[in-house]
Amino acid sequence: MKDDRFIKLIAFLKALERKTGHKFNIEKLEDRLLIQKIVYIARFFGIDLGYHFDCYIRGPYSSELANDYYKLLGKGERGRHGN
Repeated sequence: MKDDRFIKLIAFLKALERKTGHKFNIEKLEDRLLIQKIVYIARFFGIDLGYHFDCYIRGPYSSELANDYYKLLGKGERGRHGN
C-alpha cells in the first residue's frame, strides 16, 4: 500500500511538472509546502493519493507525504530532521 502511494505520488508530481513547467525541488521549503497543499487540495478534485493530513500553522500537513517526498532525495524520514 505504501509503495503504491509512493508510485502514485511520483506520477502525480511528474504530471504537474509537465503541465505547469515548474520543477519541484524538495530541498526548498517553498516547494515542500506547495506539494503539501497541492496534494491536499487534489483530494477535493477526486485525486486522493492516500495521505492523512492535519492542520498546521502553514496549512495542511502530512508527515506521511513528507516521508515520501524525502525518499525522492534518498533521505527517508531523516531528511525531515536535517539529517
